[in-house]
Amino acid sequence: MKRTVIILLSITSVVLSSCKFEEPDLFDDSAANRLLKAQAEYTKILCSAPNGWVMDYFPNVDSEYASTYPNVDMSGRTLLVKFQDGAATLASKHNLTGNRFMRDTCAFAVITDNGPVLSFNTYGENGLLHFFADPGPYPTSDELGVGYYGDYEFMVLNATAEVVKLKGKKHGTYIDLRRLPDSQDWESYFQMLADKENNLLDTRVTLVLRRDDEVIYTLSEGYSHTFNALPPGGDPISQTTRTPFMITDYGLLLAKNFETDSLKTNVRTFRLNAEGTKLIADENSEYSITPPSLDMFLQQSTSVFLATKENITGMDALFDQISAEFVSAFNSTRALNSIGFGKRNDKPAMVLYLQNGTYAY
Repeated sequence: MKRTVIILLSITSVVLSSCKFEEPDLFDDSAANRLLKAQAEYTKILCSAPNGWVMDYFPNVDSEYASTYPNVDMSGRTLLVKFQDGAATLASKHNLTGNRFMRDTCAFAVITDNGPVLSFNTYGENGLLHFFADPGPYPTSDELGVGYYGDYEFMVLNATAEVVKLKGKKHGTYIDLRRLPDSQDWESYFQMLADKENNLLDTRVTLVLRRDDEVIYTLSEGYSHTFNALPPGGDPISQTTRTPFMITDYGLLLAKNFETDSLKTNVRTFRLNAEGTKLIADENSEYSITPPSLDMFLQQSTSVFLATKENITGMDALFDQISAEFVSAFNSTRALNSIGFGKRNDKPAMVLYLQNGTYAY
């Protein structure tokens, strides 16, 4: 019996020792050391751009505040920022700066806080960035003290020499830093954005979102930098989705992936094609933003569009032919100087305008 017990104990000892398990190290260094290395590496990358970065900045469009005040401007703004020796130089130009080019300087650091965090840790004289995180009464006249729900500290998700991916530490908005070309003048950059906006947006034109060739949403009020997205034939009261966006050097960026009550997509980044005819989604090229078809445009518009011989390039001969037939038909002594079309508010049909001098027909 004694011998049996000894044998059993020996077997148990062997079994227990053979089941001993030690999890192998997944990393070559401790978490603390890896965080310090990331801190140094991200600081080096941020300071490596001699002309700085383009910051595509949005406040938190998903906040309770944004839904409580649906008419508040939650569109994106472009900031340029250069990092050097613990100081961040910023510049911007938008409606909240009075459309004036403004510069600012504040301190910055990549800090360690459960992961690397880019912190703009002083306000700056003009508060170009902190304004959106400042708990002031704006953009409404009450005293809620919440501001735009913006961030001034950002978790660094990933960083390369060309793009730094950020996420607002407090409100969670995703924001990119894109390396600015070394030769780009800062003030000229904002003028380029203004020119691009004038080309892409028109108060008289409602854009459309297409999936392949099908129009799935009309996008009105683009001049406000917040689309009113409405499905064709939808009810403007119950089916309109407000979609903030910003104009970028490559085209247009939505505040988040396009989604409504009836449609969820992964598209957010729209790039202008080489022909300048449509904005194609980077994430899924089936989606694009385009001007409306001519018949849709004519149905929407209440404006009159006039064309002169000078602004209809390549159609000089057609203009001259129409003008000659006009002179003959009306026995006029004066040729046409403009041809237009549009819809008069008191008429359901389209109207053709023929004008010579001060007379219109």
